[in-house]
Amino acid sequence: MKTYTLGLLQASVYRGLKRVTAEHLLAYNISTIQWALLGILYESAEGIRTTQLAQQLGVTKPFITKSIKDLEAKGLVETDKTAHFDKRSVSICLSKKGRGLVPKIETHMRTNMRFLSTGISKIKLLVYIQVLTHFLKKIEDVSNDTTQL
Repeated sequence: MKTYTLGLLQASVYRGLKRVTAEHLLAYNISTIQWALLGILYESAEGIRTTQLAQQLGVTKPFITKSIKDLEAKGLVETDKTAHFDKRSVSICLSKKGRGLVPKIETHMRTNMRFLSTGISKIKLLVYIQVLTHFLKKIEDVSNDTTQL
């Protein structure tokens, strides 16, 4: 398969997955990026700084700040200015409401997205995840090594 064909396939699948995910998240009034942000916070017991969130999500810090404010207005996240020595630094964590909602959304998403993997074995899905993880590591390695660009 030609590289441009693979690129088109990858872009089409990405857009489709994003659309289907966004449609299911409408029930919770959150975006796909907010869902990813909530997931990261769910896995962090101590909270995370906005800079770290922006880096993990591949977006700008102002974008994260706006997303946090939106999620804070919905009662899903809280900010803690006392978590660090630097008073300008803010730690973001899930509220009690947010901590309870994430598993519900995860169950909803898994149930409603299951149709995508119908007809594919668990082994093939695991291999797919391994390939994506491998690609991401290689991309990060190249991004960190400017001599390969």
